[in-house]
Amino acid sequence: MSAEGPGSFGALLRRYRIAAGLTQEALADRAGLSVRGIADLERGVRRFPHFHTLRCLAEALELAPDDRVLLVAAGKRQPRSVEPAAEVGGWRCGRCEHKNISEARFCVECGFARGVACPACGIVGDPADRFCSACGASRTAGAKVNIDVPQARIAVGSTAERVAAAEGEHKQATVLFCRLADPAALVGSLGHERMLSFLDSFFEQAVVEVRRFEGTVSSFLNDGFVALFGVPVAHEDHARRGVLAALGLLRALGERSRGMLRIGLNTGLVAVARIGAGADRRVTAVGETTTVAGLLQQQAEPGTIVIGPATARLVTGYVRLVELGRVPLPGIDELVETFRVTGVGPRRSPIEGLGARALSRFVGRDLELRTLHDALDQVAVSPELSARRALSEFNGRDDELAALHGPLAKVEAGQGQVVGVVGEPGIGKSRLVYEFRRSLGNRQVSYLEGRCLSYGGSVPYLPIVDVVRANCGIVEADAPGVVAEKVRFGLQEVGLDADGHAPYVLHLLGIGEGAPGLRQLSAEAIKARTFETLRAWSLHGSRRRPLIIAIEDLHWIDRSSEEYLASLAESVPGAPVLLLCTWRPGYRPPWSEHSYVTQLALRRLGPRDSLSVVRSVLGDDRVPEALARVILQRGEGNPFFLEELARAALEYGEGAADTFVPDTIQGVLMARMDRLPEMPRRVLQTASVLGREVPLRLLEMVCPEPAGLAEQLQELQSLEFVYEQAGPERGFVFKHALTQDVAYETLLEGRRRALHAAAGRALESLYAGRLEEVYDRLAHHYSKTDEAPKAIEYLTLFADRAARMHAHSDAARALEEALEHVVRLPAGEQDRRLVELALQLSGSHYFLGRFPDSVELLERNRSRMEQLDDQRLAGRFFFELAHAHSHLGDYRQAVACCKRAISHAERVADWETCGKACYVLCKESMWVSRFAEGLEHGRRAVEYLELTGERWWLGQSLCWQGINRYFMGQLDEALECAAGGFAIGEQLGDHRLQSYAAWNRAWFSATRGDGQVAIDWGHRSIELSPDPLNNAFSLGWTGYAYLEQGDAERAIALMGRSIELLAGMRYSRLVGWFRGWLAEAYLLAGDPARANEEAKLGLQTSLDAGFTWAVGLAERARGHIARAGGDMGEAQRWLSKALATFEKTESRFDAARTHFALARLSSEQGDAPSAAAHREAARRLLTALGLAAEVADRRSANAAGQ
Repeated sequence: MSAEGPGSFGALLRRYRIAAGLTQEALADRAGLSVRGIADLERGVRRFPHFHTLRCLAEALELAPDDRVLLVAAGKRQPRSVEPAAEVGGWRCGRCEHKNISEARFCVECGFARGVACPACGIVGDPADRFCSACGASRTAGAKVNIDVPQARIAVGSTAERVAAAEGEHKQATVLFCRLADPAALVGSLGHERMLSFLDSFFEQAVVEVRRFEGTVSSFLNDGFVALFGVPVAHEDHARRGVLAALGLLRALGERSRGMLRIGLNTGLVAVARIGAGADRRVTAVGETTTVAGLLQQQAEPGTIVIGPATARLVTGYVRLVELGRVPLPGIDELVETFRVTGVGPRRSPIEGLGARALSRFVGRDLELRTLHDALDQVAVSPELSARRALSEFNGRDDELAALHGPLAKVEAGQGQVVGVVGEPGIGKSRLVYEFRRSLGNRQVSYLEGRCLSYGGSVPYLPIVDVVRANCGIVEADAPGVVAEKVRFGLQEVGLDADGHAPYVLHLLGIGEGAPGLRQLSAEAIKARTFETLRAWSLHGSRRRPLIIAIEDLHWIDRSSEEYLASLAESVPGAPVLLLCTWRPGYRPPWSEHSYVTQLALRRLGPRDSLSVVRSVLGDDRVPEALARVILQRGEGNPFFLEELARAALEYGEGAADTFVPDTIQGVLMARMDRLPEMPRRVLQTASVLGREVPLRLLEMVCPEPAGLAEQLQELQSLEFVYEQAGPERGFVFKHALTQDVAYETLLEGRRRALHAAAGRALESLYAGRLEEVYDRLAHHYSKTDEAPKAIEYLTLFADRAARMHAHSDAARALEEALEHVVRLPAGEQDRRLVELALQLSGSHYFLGRFPDSVELLERNRSRMEQLDDQRLAGRFFFELAHAHSHLGDYRQAVACCKRAISHAERVADWETCGKACYVLCKESMWVSRFAEGLEHGRRAVEYLELTGERWWLGQSLCWQGINRYFMGQLDEALECAAGGFAIGEQLGDHRLQSYAAWNRAWFSATRGDGQVAIDWGHRSIELSPDPLNNAFSLGWTGYAYLEQGDAERAIALMGRSIELLAGMRYSRLVGWFRGWLAEAYLLAGDPARANEEAKLGLQTSLDAGFTWAVGLAERARGHIARAGGDMGEAQRWLSKALATFEKTESRFDAARTHFALARLSSEQGDAPSAAAHREAARRLLTALGLAAEVADRRSANAAGQ
């Protein structure tokens, strides 16, 4: 292709090159460009080079000013003229089409300014610009400014313009503050007239230097100015541009004037918008970055430049720096590192001046790839993404793909496997999974996938729901009836009973929650049966053909999904199932220790493979060495980073290889987004609010201008910001989570809130009649808006659903967030909402063992509750407060709150609250060793609860009746109570209640001497336990069962872990209790020193808690320890104290055991009559209890270390 004509850029460049006596090679060498680039420009292949390229050419050719203007003008795209259309006798406004007279500089209808042509190059520009954006010449020289333009005229019709301008967005930028060091002194020496002349000259020179480095003057002050670099268009080297502009300004002003200035620069995130109206609109940046730049300017000595730490990191080597140390800045909490710029440094590229830094080590991957392809021939699946544009070549991961051969072969042989792919963001985890799936071909393998989301850590079962929906072919538009039919068909297809299993799957999907079969079940029961259904579904399905389940981004997984995947991982060894997961370093899945688990760590690519990635993106096997060196150095073997850097190079051109490379991938993405046209950019930002995966229907409803959405998405796909997802319903996925994050971060808070609100309304419309399916998404979106009522509503509904699934951590987080929104409700609604949320949150705190948090929360809202004067609410409030105080060991507060709860509840016939309060009184009586009183409270609790049909608390009350009976020595009756509680737990399908009753049976059976039975019940309790609090109970009493059996090692391990958990919950009563048993275990293990330490701690803790029975337990332990150490007098003293304590609390069984211990001590001291008396007393007590004396005597010997 030849140059278009004598005035074209190519023709001018060739003429100037020949006139300078230069060949293309010589010019390329002078300008730092490629020969091919020069040739393309002269032939017209590239008509509009980058501004940096224009500047390099003009300097290399040493052009005169006039010729330089001509070359720059020829190489610039002609911007859309802001000059209104010229007409005979006047001009027509480009905004409102009103006809104005020729002499008018502003439209008389809307106030829009008429454009002004540059006197040097003729390009029409904004009248507010002092210098031409095309050639840099002054636009105001010789112009007479009319300062009498009526203010009202400028403001007319500008409201909409202001709204659009003020919307703005976030950007990474460098802010330069420059002010005169002593303007008052300067006015005094120059006088007013000369001061104005000086300022005019100073500002003009400042604009020249700022624009030389493509910065923007944001505002002129009376004694200085503020400039922005990287705004409004992003430049990845904005920090370097800003510092070089500051140095250039000092240099231009000369020795005499430079001492008059102070300059400060800072780099970081700013909020950017055009502020003002008409010709006065200017780009303005606000935020801490701007504030700190101004404060750094104040720290600078006259004639110097001071920069902050972020700027210093980005310009190191390019300029010379002197470290000034950390200094305090007004309004900034922490000390700020400061640096003085002293001149230009030796570095000219991102590589020079950095020293010899080794590239990532190359690791070959051919063997694994060949091996994997052998395995992949056995399985099949359809491709994941539409192939509208080919991905970059898949390089450097052959080993990782091939490493899946072993697990796949075992799966084909019926031995399930788990594979984890681990790597940093952008390293290629998702791409590896995609390539693996695509390689499966068309063979008979089921492939299901789910993905965790960054905000989904508190959304129960998020990836599991993805898997279920994919398995059944469920799409967003499906009505509940259609979903139910698809679920039933999916279950029947693998031979499962749809009637028995479908309700649990539909409950998981958020529909069918009112099914009759589920109403009587507790949340824990539903959770357990849901797990069983999902596992059975997977295992049965894998018998038909091998099953691959891929879950991506496990580092964001919610706890419920993690628990289910852990249970599935336990079940896969005997089935043809491959569980394939990805996660980032720092996350550790609970199944990682199994022998059938393979962990695959993705390393960074080596130089050869990195270069292959760059070549595939650039579409050229020959990549210039300088460009390749820069990209590989910055990319550091991260495939995503390498691809994005290469695409940025495509857009900037080869000649800018030294300037475009950012220091972070966020910078690359932000710079690429800045070069998008306005509408695709807005679509990308809108999509970022909706999540990593974006359903098209939802995007259409949220997008402000959906008419052109298809074209915008096509462009975003062509530029590889997003991919289209395959499936029955169209949608799009961000290429990487970081792409979504950066797009989201560019939005200012106001626009974010508006888009989240639009997303919430769209979801309400799309899911009308079945909102429970999207409570999680509705809660997420409305919680990011100003719509407090809806945020609270959906957070509460989501928390309720999570609690019913026994996902109490997720429920608590949602409720805590809801509390933060209450302050934005009308004043008259706040009190009731705060109290209701506090009660709901306390219910989840109980299962999490967060008792101090419950007390603090409830006490904070107590006065509000009392002002509401609602008896039913007050009864519930005081029960929750009593329950929390009970677990914290505060007997007085627990009993007082129980009495108030019963008083309020009885007035409104709230028998459920009455029963629950009596249950707490039953417990509290036990803790103060009033066992008969506790038994009576337990009976009342049962009577109340049987009136209401409340079964779960009925089971709890039976268990605590049994505990009181145990201390009264009624072991048979205690076991019956525990069996009753366990039976209710089985009827409800509630694992927690079953676990609770199971450790009761372990404890009681161990005391009876049924050692193995007790241990079996203890382990069953541990297996069934669903929450941290009950875990601590189960571990402690199973440890006691091992102690009774004489197995000190296991007793120590289990009770030690239990005490650790209980101490974290401040459950001091049980801590003191279990330390008494732990002391006996250490003595049995032959460690009297540690035994004595535990006994002392247990004694003090129990005394502080007022738990008298546990005091006796610790006293007896200290007696055994003293006897083992040969101190018979001390042993006699402690054992006698223990006996007195047990007799005082009427604990006949433990009194009998202590009599046996004293009998043994008396025998060793030669006091036969005393020994006989103690044995006889022990036998009388045990006979009355119906227990064998031999069991208690043998256990007493074990406790004594014999």
